[in-house]
Amino acid sequence: MDAAVAIGRAENVDAMRLDSWSFNSSAHAFFESEGFTPLNVVFERKLL
Repeated sequence: MDAAVAIGRAENVDAMRLDSWSFNSSAHAFFESEGFTPLNVVFERKLL
């Protein structure tokens, strides 16, 4: 993660976004421990 952040900063990227499944709470905890905050929630309804 540190390397990705360093590359982003070197390239003047203003933000990084991560994506994970809603049930992946261990990934969420890791992302938050790395300084990321939740941005939005996507809802889905199966139609078939």
